[in-house]
Amino acid sequence: MSQDFFNKNNGELIYGNNPGSNSGGDWWYDLMPNIYFYQLYDLYPNLGGDEDFQFTTVADRFAESVRAMGGSDAPWQQADMNHRAWSFLQMQPNDNGVKEPEAAGAYAWVLYNAWKETGEPEYLKAAEWSMEFLNGLTSNPSYELQLPYGVYMAAKMNAEINTNYDLEKMVNWTFDKGPLRGWGSIVGTWGGFDVDGVIGEANDGGNDYAFQMNGLQQAATLAPMVRYDKRFAKAIGKWMLNLANATRLFYPAICPVLCRTPRLGRMRMTPTG
Repeated sequence: MSQDFFNKNNGELIYGNNPGSNSGGDWWYDLMPNIYFYQLYDLYPNLGGDEDFQFTTVADRFAESVRAMGGSDAPWQQADMNHRAWSFLQMQPNDNGVKEPEAAGAYAWVLYNAWKETGEPEYLKAAEWSMEFLNGLTSNPSYELQLPYGVYMAAKMNAEINTNYDLEKMVNWTFDKGPLRGWGSIVGTWGGFDVDGVIGEANDGGNDYAFQMNGLQQAATLAPMVRYDKRFAKAIGKWMLNLANATRLFYPAICPVLCRTPRLGRMRMTPTG
């Protein structure tokens, strides 16, 4: 049933947030379902449907769109991915509203994994054009969830194909608030409980909030990231301890017993931890 979210009949030929949905409104909703499909494809390679066609078609569409955003190998040129979203049907950008350049990380994650699975050189080139755009940014592009996937992929590509992406800069971006949205790691106490480490709106204006799954998703990318760059192991481990402590607050039935640990403190993501 998960494959119903692959939008074939309307010509999008990618996974969407809903069956029959159209791309071009918000990159978060257009790209993340494809990451989740790739994860399912890896865990369950025999889904009993059209998954092989969908896997390569998603990669083809992503690579095509990166080229349409300016990615080129003659001459070599990174893509310009400073958009709110991208219409895969029209192959045109949406620049209305808050832009989501962190989407370059989601692109790189999908395309690099597609290259690892198939060996198709076009996927690797498009992954590099996406990551080069992300690496070249001088301002925090964080919007919500796609950036940690790019951080993981930057570490993996540095280790496997000898790229030189600025991992320290990107890791810190995933925790610090950027100019696009007050999104990052919460630091402090809510109602007397330590919430250091949860991920969400960190506005410092009394209206902060966090999502459980955003913390879990960021952990799922940054914990395995350290296998490719051990400089960050201590810092990520400390954050994971904070996150695990605070995540228990999402389960109030067990919190009277479990939520009594002391405050673990704040850290900065540096190569020395």
